[in-house]
Amino acid sequence: MSQHSLYFSKYHGTGNDFIIIDEGGFPKEIYTPDVLRNLCCRHTGIGADGLILVKSIKDNEISMTYFNSDGYEGSMCGNGGRCAVAFALHKQMISHKAQILVHAVDGIHKAEFIKTHPAEPEIKISIQNSKLPVCSVENTMFIDTGSPHIVVETTDTTLIDLLKEGKRLRNHSQLQPHGANINFISTENGNLFVRTYERGVENETLSCGTGVTASAITWAFLQQKTGKQHVNIITKGGILQVEFELKLDGVYHISLKGTATYVFEGKISI
Repeated sequence: MSQHSLYFSKYHGTGNDFIIIDEGGFPKEIYTPDVLRNLCCRHTGIGADGLILVKSIKDNEISMTYFNSDGYEGSMCGNGGRCAVAFALHKQMISHKAQILVHAVDGIHKAEFIKTHPAEPEIKISIQNSKLPVCSVENTMFIDTGSPHIVVETTDTTLIDLLKEGKRLRNHSQLQPHGANINFISTENGNLFVRTYERGVENETLSCGTGVTASAITWAFLQQKTGKQHVNIITKGGILQVEFELKLDGVYHISLKGTATYVFEGKISI
């Protein structure tokens, strides 16, 4: 079997880390589940929560294909979308002076640079409109923000055995066959804290973009808030901001804002 030299970049969005590759280098067929798992393995590969293929479509328009670290294509990744935009700027696929369109598995997302910085720009990306949260398994709340999420209210997220409880709920019989991401939320001094167990990673990630979006919307919904909302969320990996408009028939004008940090780039043989 022949070897290929694969050029990659490593980024993270508040600790949620990704291998990002220009899709123009090799066809998608080379990225088999085994190859992807090996690249994402933290012991024998580069190490990441997931891998993203980015492709230039035209001026200020890119596509992103996201794979979880289990080797299979995943649903929308909010932090990954912001990192893909940062990567595209670094590779001169886009300009920071105009709105960017990102084609993802769930449709087109609008992105913009709030602050430009060579290594850590702040990027805002739109999330698709969603239905209101609904009661789900064991009196938790379910909402789809591009990825399916369960939101669980707790008194203190630091006291949760997240791996045990996250895995149990993620594999709950009522959520099969696809399962869901599990978010545990708590509030303290007006701050919203979120910890997430991600399917496909099958572990806790330091933050989850669609997860904090789901958590912010669900928290506002349970507080019976309506209208335009701006929520700051604290995760293990940093702070994110979620904006949205909560109406009686759904959630609109959703966006996720935070930093996308360049870590390193390199070459690996596959």
